[in-house]
Amino acid sequence: MENLTLSEKYNNEGIDTREKGNNKDALILFTKAIEINPNFAVAYYNRGNTYDDLKDHRKAIMDYSKAIELNPNYSQSYMNRGVTYNNLQEYSKAIIDFNRAIELNPNLEEAYYNRGTIYNKYLKKHNEAIIDFTKALEINPNSSIAYYNRGIVLEYLKEYHRAILDFTKAIEIKPNYADAYNNRGLIYGRYMEKYNEAISDFTKAIKVNPNHTDAYNNRGLAYAFGTQKYANAILDYTKAIEIKPDDSDIYNNRGLAYRELRDYSKSITDFNKGIELNPSDAEIYFNRGITYYYSGNKLKACEDCKKSYSLGYLPAKRFLDEQCK
Repeated sequence: MENLTLSEKYNNEGIDTREKGNNKDALILFTKAIEINPNFAVAYYNRGNTYDDLKDHRKAIMDYSKAIELNPNYSQSYMNRGVTYNNLQEYSKAIIDFNRAIELNPNLEEAYYNRGTIYNKYLKKHNEAIIDFTKALEINPNSSIAYYNRGIVLEYLKEYHRAILDFTKAIEIKPNYADAYNNRGLIYGRYMEKYNEAISDFTKAIKVNPNHTDAYNNRGLAYAFGTQKYANAILDYTKAIEIKPDDSDIYNNRGLAYRELRDYSKSITDFNKGIELNPSDAEIYFNRGITYYYSGNKLKACEDCKKSYSLGYLPAKRFLDEQCK
């Protein structure tokens, strides 16, 4: 009993130390607890959590497995080992662990949520993902992340109105949910042509997270294609590039906006940068080619469209047939 009490003391100190962000000292304390009581499943579990925090996933799995060996009904250890397998991209093993965790504890919200995430993102089992996110919400109706992720799946399945309802609910629960504003804005703009609503949502996402690259880029697209406010779009694309200077798509988008303003020099410069970042992007070659054509350089226009077509961009063929014979 004395040893167990001492091991519990080290375990509890380890929990406090980990919560303060001092993982290395927490490891020492959990290890001491285990040395005193080698059958202390909770200490193995907690050390596994700490290894996982330190990205030492294999050691984390060893500790979770030991905890399960000592306590075969340890649902949370199955759940966390599943998360670690997910981090290692071992999705089949992760699903098996989430299944077992749910068998042991049918009200373990996290297990449904995490299994649903794998079904959606990696296994492309979207209906199963919706079932899991829905079950997680039955257990915890205030899970903003479950509403958000179910909204993502519904958007993919083109159930846009239902997706908007889920993103809206996520925002009601978590008013500073930048990604939910961004994704709701995408549906408003891309699929419903409600550009003012889209711009409003992207603006809210940016207010919450001033470094939200996607929100700047998406608001730029809404300004450009929805309201033809190309100068506003360029400002947003420029801000997105400042945050993420290696994204070829944003250079492509800004290049298109400059072209609409007939600033062909800046347009071509942006397409050049996009091609430098992604030399296999057929669409950027095509867009640069059309810009060359508008600026009076038919030779370079045909060269770019030939390159674009060779990379598989079929719309380039029409230009080649009509202008480059």
